[in-house]
Amino acid sequence: MLEDGSANFFTPVGENTLSPLFRQKLTLFMIFRYIERSALVFIAVCAITTCASAQNKDKNCEPANLMKAEQLFGTWAARFDQPPPALPGQATLRLERHAEFSDSLAGEVNRDFGRRDPRASGHSAKAALAGDLQDGFLVLDESSDNVSITGTWNAEMVEGSCGRIFQGVWKDTSASAPADAPDLPFTLTKNPEKLPKKTTPPRR
Repeated sequence: MLEDGSANFFTPVGENTLSPLFRQKLTLFMIFRYIERSALVFIAVCAITTCASAQNKDKNCEPANLMKAEQLFGTWAARFDQPPPALPGQATLRLERHAEFSDSLAGEVNRDFGRRDPRASGHSAKAALAGDLQDGFLVLDESSDNVSITGTWNAEMVEGSCGRIFQGVWKDTSASAPADAPDLPFTLTKNPEKLPKKTTPPRR
């Protein structure tokens, strides 16, 4: 007993102090407490591990100024916050190595006009792209006629995206564009690479 007359359940003073039924209940109580504490420790360890993994992932990202143009090869989804007049709000870009300048980019941008006539916008459904990646800044020129520059893409890599997300502005420089054509914000996200399908050898 304690000085105030209450029982101390966690420090029995004698073997005969606790009844068998009470000792059984106390044992079950301690087991449940142990399980509860173990679960809390497990949750905390998982949270710390997940956080550390996320931090390591960011740390493993190559600095923007060290990225090479070849790391951008593939298809990208462009989404405009405010779609350009007479143009769709989304587009698909395909980037690859430039045929003449190995450190530069080439490719094309594809737009789905649906039933609308692309000529009304001064652009085509498919346009050529050429540009460079410099210190994490992506600069692309767009040409609907393979002669003149009909649009420009300027974007910066989003920090922590490991080169998979760029944000910037697109500007209409086609012959039909107004003299004060605005810079239109867009987000460029790299599409997941399609893995080759595994072929199962025929059974003999």
